[in-house]
Amino acid sequence: MKNKVYDSGRVEKKPASEYISSRFGSERMQQIDIIERNAVQKMVGMLPQDFAVVDIPCGSGRLLPEFAKAKSVYAFDINASMLAEAQKNNPGEQYKFQVASAAEIPLPDGAVDGLVCMRLLHHVADKKELEDIISELSRVTKGYALITFYRKNILKILWRKITGKRVRGNPKKIDDMELLCQKAGLSLIESIKVPKTQQTMFLLKKNS
Repeated sequence: MKNKVYDSGRVEKKPASEYISSRFGSERMQQIDIIERNAVQKMVGMLPQDFAVVDIPCGSGRLLPEFAKAKSVYAFDINASMLAEAQKNNPGEQYKFQVASAAEIPLPDGAVDGLVCMRLLHHVADKKELEDIISELSRVTKGYALITFYRKNILKILWRKITGKRVRGNPKKIDDMELLCQKAGLSLIESIKVPKTQQTMFLLKKNS
């Protein structure tokens, strides 16, 4: 199974080595980075001592230091240059890097204790593709997952259209996302709205 949006590859405006500094250089984005890292740390705090975790897409490795105490960290991305940058910045033996899609994660069922999927799902427009990716994320984790997506704010979308501004990403209704996660075997522990953005994070637990 291939995801057409995700497997098409990201075209970054900056080299991989400059991605983090350019994308998260502003004060606003630095605040968002802190919120995202805090959410990752919250999930990590729920994992066993010798935990294994997936970061997909890992990009240039922004969040990988949060897993420094893990036994195994599987870092996947379809962008080879971003993956190479992540590997250069995270040389620890626990890190395992591989080009892979979120639609086809090269791990067996229940391979990891936790999984992070940041800044991907708002790129996915097709509901079936979205459902397939969430099911794949659920298949790989036996414990917890942290995902992000853009929530649908009808008034904000309408305002952007009226003012001629681009509607960013493919926003989803929070209730619809929770139902998709439930269908995939993931129960919502906490929904975290990132202030002054459309972004929402779901902290999820795999059903036993």
